[in-house]
Amino acid sequence: MLAKTDQVSLPAGKAFTVEGVCVNDVAGRARLTMRLNGNQVLETTRTDSLDNGVQANITSGPLVWIANINLDYAGYAIVGLFFASWLIAIAVWRFGRIESRWSAHLASD
Repeated sequence: MLAKTDQVSLPAGKAFTVEGVCVNDVAGRARLTMRLNGNQVLETTRTDSLDNGVQANITSGPLVWIANINLDYAGYAIVGLFFASWLIAIAVWRFGRIESRWSAHLASD
């Protein structure tokens, strides 16, 4: 358990707001604050940092390669692959005479 707080009563039939913030502070400690209708109901600090969740410490293999992909250029790569496959399909259809081969085969049946 990270923290305890006193029992809080919520207004029956009325709207309320809950705000929760969990951050690392300058000293590297994790700080959790919760507010109910703007009033602070919980604040606690851990001596260790949050470390951005669970880390698997993977240092090699395909997952590292995937994690290092620059997402700024991933869209351009996808569009480029689509365009290249389109050009290859047009070239195969045009120079391979796919339409004439299929029509000749169907006409002879």
